[in-house]
Amino acid sequence: MLFKKAAKWVLVASLAFPVSAGLSGPETARAAADAAGHWAKTKIANWQDLELSEGYPDGTFRPDASITRAEFVALVNRVFRLKDKASVDFSDVKAGDWHYDEFAKARAAGVMSGYEDGTLRPNVPAIRAP
Repeated sequence: MLFKKAAKWVLVASLAFPVSAGLSGPETARAAADAAGHWAKTKIANWQDLELSEGYPDGTFRPDASITRAEFVALVNRVFRLKDKASVDFSDVKAGDWHYDEFAKARAAGVMSGYEDGTLRPNVPAIRAP
């Protein structure tokens, strides 16, 4: 139910395209200030260099925060360079939301579905389904 196919895609992509491959030095200087001293600082900078993750509008990355369902979908879309879009008809995703296009791309790729109540719950933390 929770993006099982997408989770598998991200796992495969992370194995097939190591995010840290050969990047060091100036390329990784882009990591957000709140990533300084964090164990994942280099990975964060590499993902930013590869344009897989942008961080937040305030310039932070929040490396210890849970990733939301919307953020996870955006990551999957970027890893696989998804561009095609389908209609999004869930009651809690509106055209003006930052994640609307991200869900439209995931919907077109067939990597997500909503809940029985017609919602996607974009701001709920993503969890690993067994």
